[in-house]
Amino acid sequence: MMKSVKCILLLAAGILGLQLQAASGLAQTGMVRLAGSVTLVTKVTAKKAEIEAASGQTLALIGDTTLRGLLDTVEGRADIGLIGGPWDVVLAEAQEKNPGKIDPATLTVTPLKATTLVFVTDASNPVKSLTLDQAASLLTGKTANWKDVGGNDVPVSLVLPPPSNGYRVMFQKGLLKGAPYAATAREIPDAKNIPIIVSQIPGGFAFVSFEIPLPPTAKVIPSDKPVVYPLSLVALKTAPPAVAKTVDAIAAVLK
Repeated sequence: MMKSVKCILLLAAGILGLQLQAASGLAQTGMVRLAGSVTLVTKVTAKKAEIEAASGQTLALIGDTTLRGLLDTVEGRADIGLIGGPWDVVLAEAQEKNPGKIDPATLTVTPLKATTLVFVTDASNPVKSLTLDQAASLLTGKTANWKDVGGNDVPVSLVLPPPSNGYRVMFQKGLLKGAPYAATAREIPDAKNIPIIVSQIPGGFAFVSFEIPLPPTAKVIPSDKPVVYPLSLVALKTAPPAVAKTVDAIAAVLK
């Protein structure tokens, strides 16, 4: 009996601690903090005034990566995690990289309207389209020269976002069936800059979300099938009401 009471008290203290941590973040900043997917940061920023009006809250946006945004939310550095990619895939990857830190039972997940991912290269590349199988071969390095997919005799220079990026995780788990990316790939810390880098590298190749703007020196290579990229919001179940209001407003505005 005594052990049961202690367990209940410890559980209650833990819940209270999470509530105080979330409330403290809002109190200190006066804002609802959103962190994670660059794709969602771009979408929310475009509608920020409308979302703030609908929620009655001020938003602070931190463009990082999906996995970091999720961890920031769980550990109290953000109020809402901006998630790009299938939730089950993102969760499994986050739990693998952060053992014991992420309990889905403590989280509320709100699906949003999905977007698409596109393949990009420099504007001078003559390749007009790719099948998803060809794209996968380019991403793994199995196809290492553009001439093998109808392009010029130029080596493929793959540019990747960081490992914690949602669409990098999704492609590796799905399209590549767990195979590693090409060993020669270079990583760019900020996914927003990938199209710029790709446009400056001979034979550059990458994938980005549809929302990421492209410079005139880069172009999209259409694929034979669309690549759907799920989006969602994650918050602690113990988060203050202001967070739930913000989640509802984002879901309504981005529908």
